[in-house]
Amino acid sequence: MHASAESRGGGFGNFERRGGRGREPESAPGYDEAVPAVLAIAAAVAAASPAVHVAVSGFPIVCGEPRGSVTVVFPAPVRVAPSISPTTVRLNGTMPERIVVVGRKVTITPPRPAGVLCDSIALGPLTIRFSAGLRIGAARAAIVTHGAQRFTARLSG
Repeated sequence: MHASAESRGGGFGNFERRGGRGREPESAPGYDEAVPAVLAIAAAVAAASPAVHVAVSGFPIVCGEPRGSVTVVFPAPVRVAPSISPTTVRLNGTMPERIVVVGRKVTITPPRPAGVLCDSIALGPLTIRFSAGLRIGAARAAIVTHGAQRFTARLSG
């Protein structure tokens, strides 16, 4: 392998196979051809399933994290997939342990904490990010429940 000074791509991994001593490369693939295709695919995927953010303020936060299951009830214009993978959801930046979908109601269970917990309970922000499984249309609010508490959440996406 030889790093060519006249490489078209630049950056790490832009190595070309040389045809032999002093000859030009038989094929000199650079990043130029692949980048537009990759960007087009990424844009199509993003357009097909835009991220949806659900934001709640004044949510009970224990030791810096939400505890207990959180249920989001989406209004009628929102389309919810029959199942949503935990890998596509973040609850305050953390992947949930489990997600259950029943109609437009999505119940999210955060991972269980390990070890000793502190006894700090404060009201703070709760942000839920769905990277797949929802189409919110014109809806801009949803209901979030946590135990007996009920919150109105702002939707964006």
